[in-house]
Amino acid sequence: LCSYLWLLMYVLLQVHTEQTIKKGREELQKWLYLITVHCKSWNFPKAHLHAHVFDDIEAKGVTQNYNTKPNKKLHGPLKKSYTPQSDGKQVADQVCLYTISLNICLWIEFVFPRRS
Repeated sequence: LCSYLWLLMYVLLQVHTEQTIKKGREELQKWLYLITVHCKSWNFPKAHLHAHVFDDIEAKGVTQNYNTKPNKKLHGPLKKSYTPQSDGKQVADQVCLYTISLNICLWIEFVFPRRS
């Protein structure tokens, strides 16, 4: 667990240098060794993701730049727009429906402006 937390710390850094990536790769090797020796099975996608994480950081930048969790950096405004209309399930479908409804309302307002 301690090695995993060190690895996570290196992965989540907001600024990387050659030194931090090197240390992160070293911790990754240590963690991979420890889980093969001490754990029953870490054979699932999230564990496999770590095997390539430092290559991804070098190619794309820090992980917060490509995080897919809503409300993380780029997704904040999106979440604010759909949260009041969403039940939290099948969000993509609801966002599409909300966007279509919004565009229809804007079109109606444009074609039939309110008269004062």
